[in-house]
Amino acid sequence: MCRSRSWPHSTACARTHRTSRSPGIYQGGGANGTIAPPPVMVEGVGVHTVRRIALGVATLVIVATAAVLITAWHQGYRVYVVHTGSMAPTLNPGDAVLDRPAPHTVRPGEIVTFAVHSGPDSVVTHRVASYDGTVVKTKGDANRSVDPWSLHLSQVVGSALTRLPLAGYVLVYLQHPQGIASVLTVTLGLILLWQLFFPAAPGDPLDQVSEHTAETTENRRATYGARQPRHGRPSVPAGRIRQALRLPS
Repeated sequence: MCRSRSWPHSTACARTHRTSRSPGIYQGGGANGTIAPPPVMVEGVGVHTVRRIALGVATLVIVATAAVLITAWHQGYRVYVVHTGSMAPTLNPGDAVLDRPAPHTVRPGEIVTFAVHSGPDSVVTHRVASYDGTVVKTKGDANRSVDPWSLHLSQVVGSALTRLPLAGYVLVYLQHPQGIASVLTVTLGLILLWQLFFPAAPGDPLDQVSEHTAETTENRRATYGARQPRHGRPSVPAGRIRQALRLPS
């Protein structure tokens, strides 16, 4: 064995270091001395590396999306589902409209969302027909006449920012139990696909902990044998007890 501490090592010393490596260390080998095979490579990149990158990207996308949605909600942005065809062909039934916060003023031709009465369907999205500084008159693109109500600017709750085609069907579906079950099923399917295409690498920390636990358990069993009963004293025949106590049989 070479004991030189000089640098660089000699060829013989380097060869000794390479050949004297303990079995079971290479790529998380097992406790029985076997050497585990190297991880599967995907175009020169380990599957474990690809798995970490994909998990990081997915986590970043989810966190960023949640942050954007929460921020937009607090700033007053809202999404409304179009139920009727009064604004066709600009807004069709089943579409969704994204509204920005309520404007300080409106102008003719602008599409706004306003409250006309209380209740779950209390808001309407129509186009401004006229505004004289006090009263707002609206009209649907598919209607021949203006709406019968006269609005105040305080009743306008938002101004249309963009149209989301067919997104209303998805939003309505997700409000039902079937929609929630579908989301859970898709999530479970994605998890299974993740485990299929990105299996755990042999050197993962969780795998190492499992192997260490199994090795420790086997060593304890080999050293101490099977666990004895909690009150497992050796049994004494009844005849010896009577003889010791001199009891009549």
